[in-house]
Amino acid sequence: MQKTLLVAALVAGLSTAACSRGANDQSSTSPSTKGATGSGTADTSGYGAGTGTGSGDVGTGMGTGTGSTTGTGGGGPTAALDPAVPQTFFTRVAMSDMLEIEASRAALQKTQNAEVRKFAQMMIADHTKTTQDLTGLAQGASLTVPAALDGDMQAKVTNLQNADAAGFDDKYLDTIIDGHEAAISDFEAYAKNGKDAKLKAWATKTLPTLRKHKDQAEAVRKNVNRS
Repeated sequence: MQKTLLVAALVAGLSTAACSRGANDQSSTSPSTKGATGSGTADTSGYGAGTGTGSGDVGTGMGTGTGSTTGTGGGGPTAALDPAVPQTFFTRVAMSDMLEIEASRAALQKTQNAEVRKFAQMMIADHTKTTQDLTGLAQGASLTVPAALDGDMQAKVTNLQNADAAGFDDKYLDTIIDGHEAAISDFEAYAKNGKDAKLKAWATKTLPTLRKHKDQAEAVRKNVNRS
């Protein structure tokens, strides 16, 4: 009888230990699946690349964090202009002027073509004038003039400044034509539906000059490619 009780006690002890060990193993291998949702931020000005960051607390399990990022841009307005926001149009126009002026200054240093040089001089003069117009419009409309080009547009200028003389004229004229195509699209949208009356009237008045610039740039490019 005493022997039977000892055996039963031993079996019970082993069973309890096995259960405890199984529970511990499950606890140590079962992952926490709670992950923190990350956050994303973006540049929504219409220029430049949007950036964002996402982070998640993985902890001891399989949880993952996600970040949502949205952005627009890449050297020009890639999103449709919202005429209800005067500052967006104003910023795009001001940066477009800066790009045309700085690209044309690079052309004066690099080009060996008299026609390209004359065109670059005209670009500097005309876009300096529109920059002055914008400064006047900003003073009466609580609009902010951007201090510098965004990263992508500055990269375009830097590429021209560092380009070899051979093939420079084509690169310069392509930059000017692309810039004017984007600007014309914005000006047309704001001239049609802009919410700020003075800015809308100015956009309407300036559009013909931009179209003329684009046509002239294309004509110069044809002449350069023939020579």
